[in-house]
Amino acid sequence: MAGTHGRMGDHDRRRVRPGHATLCALATCLALAAVASAGASAARPSTADARVSALAARERAVLAQLTAYPKRGSAAARRSWSARLATLEAAQTKAEALLAGLAAPAPAKTPSVVVAHLGAALPFRDDKGDAYSVALVRVIDPAKGADQYTTANPGERFVAAVFTIANAGSASTTDDANTNATVLGSNAVSYSADFDPVAECTNFNGGTYQLGRGQSLTGCVVFQLPAGVKVARVQWSPNGGVGNASPGAWKAG
Repeated sequence: MAGTHGRMGDHDRRRVRPGHATLCALATCLALAAVASAGASAARPSTADARVSALAARERAVLAQLTAYPKRGSAAARRSWSARLATLEAAQTKAEALLAGLAAPAPAKTPSVVVAHLGAALPFRDDKGDAYSVALVRVIDPAKGADQYTTANPGERFVAAVFTIANAGSASTTDDANTNATVLGSNAVSYSADFDPVAECTNFNGGTYQLGRGQSLTGCVVFQLPAGVKVARVQWSPNGGVGNASPGAWKAG
């Protein structure tokens, strides 16, 4: 500022150059803070919203002070204005950091697994939200191939998990048991379905099933496990594990 006259000098203009705390940056930051606070309120703790609101309030206060920039005044008044501008820049930096954190996606929650004993029926919902239940009836270990040409891989064996699926909803339900069922071995490895037929049971209709209201069906899903690896759990994940539905599991023994 030149003397005590009303013109802002080059040095003063540099203080509010874009990238620092210009009035435009103030308005943008306040708007972003308000949008982030409203959009993230359901996914972030209320303390984060309070912090955004507090920062926005501080910036509005300094904005009011900037509006009253001393066109004529003492050197002390100008120093006071410069200090307020520095405070604003610090508040803006904090707001930008907080906004970046609010924009980050919330960590996905891992659905909890309900574990039951062999024979228990567990409730689930299909992709339309209709209710059905699944019971692990039996674990056949080892299972035999359906014919002389159906054999397990060298060093492995067939294991069949027998399920009874019942439609408890008001509409028909359909899904793929081969996609939904997995086996957790004693080696902590998860095994997906094998498509070889076995002699002891039928793999539904190639894994798929369709049940009308009140209907139930028993079939099995076949797996191949290495020799020496026991079946620790059999798990059922509705819709192949897609979505937020909680899976269920049964202890094998």
